Amino acid sequence: RPRVNYISYTATPFANVFVSPFYEENLYPRDFIYSMPETKGYFGTRLMFGENDDDNALDVVRQISPLEEDNYFGAGSPKQSESLEYAIRWFLIAATIRRLRNSGVQPHTTMLINASERVQYHFDLWPLVRNIVLDIRSKIAQSGIIRAELETQWKDETLRVPASDFGNEHVGFDLIWSDLLTTIDLLGPLTGANHDSNVDCGIIVDNSGAEIRLAYSDEEPRPIIVIGGSTLSRGLTLEGLVCSVFARSTKLYDSLLQMGRWFGYRRGYEDLPRVWM
Repeated sequence: RPRVNYISYTATPFANVFVSPFYEENLYPRDFIYSMPETKGYFGTRLMFGENDDDNALDVVRQISPLEEDNYFGAGSPKQSESLEYAIRWFLIAATIRRLRNSGVQPHTTMLINASERVQYHFDLWPLVRNIVLDIRSKIAQSGIIRAELETQWKDETLRVPASDFGNEHVGFDLIWSDLLTTIDLLGPLTGANHDSNVDCGIIVDNSGAEIRLAYSDEEPRPIIVIGGSTLSRGLTLEGLVCSVFARSTKLYDSLLQMGRWFGYRRGYEDLPRVWM
């Protein structure tokens, strides 16, 4: 053709930007790279990290203490971790808030745990996550001190990212407390030796070795905790993502942004997403 215009749209332009612009037969833009404005309601780098040093980004990142590093990466890992339990508690609170805002109907609500690329690590982590959920359920049934702990966490998180900033309903803790066991029940059966023991279990390992993979049913939206690595790092949409535990390391900037699953649309629950890293 004597005249050709080629326009490429991409959410991850790193591959094109970092190739040599002096090699004729490549994908480096010949004329320009233009950064398009975010659409309304999109959670991108501006909301998550701010644009300049003096900008106030959303207060959604929670740092995992270096004292817990061995629990994630040391000998005998994964092991019980305070940050993991805290994140799971927030996930259950957030899933409950979403259901109460939705007139009692639970929408798809997901927690991501991406702490290793190793397949066996994911399977080893599953019983730890399951046992944390069972322990929370037992403590809720017995009431006692966990109510005060959960209410303190709810107060802290809702003050740091108020629902009113996005025009969302502020749900009181009394309502949340009365409905938390329902959220755990919606996770399905939590028995069995591993995640493949029951197809209806809502704590899922998604990797190349798993028999049962992550799948969302529009007929039965539910809360889901998914544990994985490479299969969850790119491409697969995590519906209603409200909580990520991201303990991976990478030298690649685009991989870091992809694996954390930071960005996307959070309509109606903009105040709820949190990332532990």
